[in-house]
Amino acid sequence: MRKEMRIRDRLLNVLLVICLGVFLFSGWKLAASLIEYRKGEDSYNAIIQNAVTYTSIIGGTQEGQEEDLLPNIDWCKLKQMNQDLIGWLYIPDTSVQYPIVSTTDNDYYLSHTFDKTENACGCIFMDKDNKKDYSSDNTILHGHNMKNGTMFGSLRNYEDKSYWKSHPYIWVIKENTAAKYEIFSVAITEAASDVYI
Repeated sequence: MRKEMRIRDRLLNVLLVICLGVFLFSGWKLAASLIEYRKGEDSYNAIIQNAVTYTSIIGGTQEGQEEDLLPNIDWCKLKQMNQDLIGWLYIPDTSVQYPIVSTTDNDYYLSHTFDKTENACGCIFMDKDNKKDYSSDNTILHGHNMKNGTMFGSLRNYEDKSYWKSHPYIWVIKENTAAKYEIFSVAITEAASDVYI
């Protein structure tokens, strides 16, 4: 009986050590992810502070006049950081305001920020098969659905109709022009969906 109790106690101790190890490893991975998210967020906040100012513009709507704060981008400063820059994505009154880049593959900016630092936040980038002047029939911008709400993580808010009504426009700003797009449809789809064809 005592021998069985000793074996059981040893098994319980081994199980406890394994559980503690799993807990510590999970905590370490979570902390590492949060630190990396924070570094990515800080990197983009620094870009906004150093290269973006805002100008109030007035535009007509069906209900009358509407005021938007439109970003003024210091293109020279940003191009010194990254020559892949092709625009700026902005949704007023949201956290979505990021540089847009373009390169020859769809992998690099999945794991690199605008300043080309390796980071899980990545960067908003145009699909490699799209024309850099935005003249493709269907221009696709890729970005991570970050759990902390950064990058494209906040776009899920558009599932709520009231959110869409209060944030109905997306701006794509290029060096010499700014285009305001009205959001007319929202859908969640798989990465391999026919939507991207």
